Amino acid sequence: MRFPVLLTPLLTGAAFCVFSFCATVNGAGLQWSAVIAALDSTSPALSESRSRLAEAQAVYEAARALPNPSVSFELQNLKNNSVSEKEQSVGVHQSLGFLWSRNFEVAASLAKFQSEQAALDEAQGKITAELILAIVTMHNLIEQQNLLDSVIVAASRAKLAMDARLREGDVSEYDAQRMEAEMVEVEFRKLELDNEQRDIEQRLVNLTGLKIEILRELPAPVLSEPVFSDVQTALEFASKNRQKLNMTQMQTTSARRSLQAAKKRQFPDFGVGIAKKIADPDWSGYVLEAEIEIPIWGRRTAERRLAQVNYAEAQRARSVTEISVIGEVTAAMDRWLRTARLTASPRIYRINDALTGLNRGVRLYETGEFGALELVDALRTSMDALAASQKLQTESLAANLELRRVTGLTILE
Repeated sequence: MRFPVLLTPLLTGAAFCVFSFCATVNGAGLQWSAVIAALDSTSPALSESRSRLAEAQAVYEAARALPNPSVSFELQNLKNNSVSEKEQSVGVHQSLGFLWSRNFEVAASLAKFQSEQAALDEAQGKITAELILAIVTMHNLIEQQNLLDSVIVAASRAKLAMDARLREGDVSEYDAQRMEAEMVEVEFRKLELDNEQRDIEQRLVNLTGLKIEILRELPAPVLSEPVFSDVQTALEFASKNRQKLNMTQMQTTSARRSLQAAKKRQFPDFGVGIAKKIADPDWSGYVLEAEIEIPIWGRRTAERRLAQVNYAEAQRARSVTEISVIGEVTAAMDRWLRTARLTASPRIYRINDALTGLNRGVRLYETGEFGALELVDALRTSMDALAASQKLQTESLAANLELRRVTGLTILE
């Protein structure tokens, strides 16, 4: 969260954001809006962007400031035997050479500040999309682990029934060993899910700078479908709203203004001053002075050439970014359309469906209607179908998020 005032100190904004976030968490429960707003001040992944923005803001504020005048005092005491003469003067001097280039320097630093603001917004959008996917993945892993706990309990129950049948000779030794192997597989899968969950939780902490106990409270967000009907519509929207394009446009503007300022700084520097001079009690008055630089040895051409190179590079970067954004939007739209077709069916396999199928399979085995291989298939189907359904829904969410990010569409309404 940032104040609408352009030059609000960044640390003040960060402190306000942290305070607001803490108040939301402590007062009304954790909300997505509070977490997203707090990323500006809590996310370690945004620290570099925040630093560049602070530097650009400092440069802009310095460019707006006027050069300080200088105050002078002069005292002369001349003597020739018994005759002496004393003179003193107090004056002020102001250099005015900055007037040639000041407006261009201010415009250049403002454009640079705006480009860094756009870069921060672009980085925040990317981190927000990563955060949402990580949260959803964490919830999916928790669901899979809960199912695996039920699978282990059901498999242990079925194992008791299989051991009893083995003693009676109703099943073969191979069936018993096959059941043992399946239980080992389930235990190993549970260990893998534990490791994946720890990794995803650490990633969440690194992304947000928040405690994992807080992030576990975040619900999985619900996103509406993007409003784009085709690639052309998405490209038109991205051309106006993608922060990456805005960033490179402001960088080009800053480079152009810097080039203009460098040209103006080649003009001679000049200054004016006025002083009050007193020479004995009977003589006093004002002294006016003016000075101008004579550009004999240096004309600051090297600075201008460097500014020309920077401007040319900024223009090339702008062109490359436009091509890159077109490619990103086209690929994201194609991905979204493909996943939208795959997830068009309202049927979603959830953990309750998996538990229902699992319990039915175990009961059918206990009543003798299922054999050992059918029991193993029931155990695996419950786990694999839930994981596949989650991956399909996560892919749809990822495609939605990517299309929103590359077009500049608001990620969370």
